[in-house]
Amino acid sequence: MIAESEGAFAGYARLKVGQPVFAIPGQHPVELVRIYSEREYIGQGVGSALMQACLEEAARREFDVIWLGVWEQNPRAIRFYERWGFVRAGTQIFKLGEDFQTDYVMYLKLPAP
Repeated sequence: MIAESEGAFAGYARLKVGQPVFAIPGQHPVELVRIYSEREYIGQGVGSALMQACLEEAARREFDVIWLGVWEQNPRAIRFYERWGFVRAGTQIFKLGEDFQTDYVMYLKLPAP
């Protein structure tokens, strides 16, 4: 999904179908792989609009849970997801270059269709 503001690129979000590597409740999960807002649009509702679009698409496709990984040292993103109702399920390690980092795995149960 692409977000625009007055014809200019403002951000994007990407969903990915597949089984999570972590124990997430639900039978039909979808991963929110990325949600991104250009710096100049942060705090202007782009992230919220993208999240709403992701939740609507997930519901339309009858997913029962949406999950994501967020870097443990990104408190702004963590607060954003928590405001939307995401809860922590655990952690996962990922390698960035030669550095091992920790993501919180978070999920949100979606309403039944």
